[in-house]
Amino acid sequence: MKCKDEEGRIISVIILIGLVLMIFLMRWNISSEMGAKWDNLTKEIDELECQIVELQYKLEDDKNIIIDKIMETLAKAEISAYPSLVKYTDNDPFIMSSGKRVYYGAVAVSPDLEHDYNLKFGDIIIVPGIGRFTFEDRTAQGDRWKGRYIVDIWMPSEREAIEFGRKKDTPIIIVKGDI
Repeated sequence: MKCKDEEGRIISVIILIGLVLMIFLMRWNISSEMGAKWDNLTKEIDELECQIVELQYKLEDDKNIIIDKIMETLAKAEISAYPSLVKYTDNDPFIMSSGKRVYYGAVAVSPDLEHDYNLKFGDIIIVPGIGRFTFEDRTAQGDRWKGRYIVDIWMPSEREAIEFGRKKDTPIIIVKGDI
């Protein structure tokens, strides 16, 4: 009987060792699978971090480009309006100095404003409370305009231009380039 008890114990110990070994191997397999998943996850995180850094550099570059392009400048000007009539323009009242046909949203500026702020056709002039306009035309030359900053908004009719009137010392924002 002792032999059978010892055999039973040996078998029990062998089974126990087998179970322990099986649990160990299962854990090792799970941890190696987890390790592989962890490695993949770590690689993905590293790639995402690289992409974030690249996007931050691109955003900084884009911000600098936008700042360079916009170069907002504050000034004060006299704001008025003009219609497409020869008495207010040159001999071709429907064609602006830029060569484009007149349209709502276009403005003429005085020579001093154009010169002092190095305006180019297509630059934007924002008149707070009135609107956003594109520099497309020039006011008349001459002593009458000397030393004055004028923004003359194109209007489709003389009545609208007269009703608009003149607004002196009006803040304007000059935006270099089209936005």
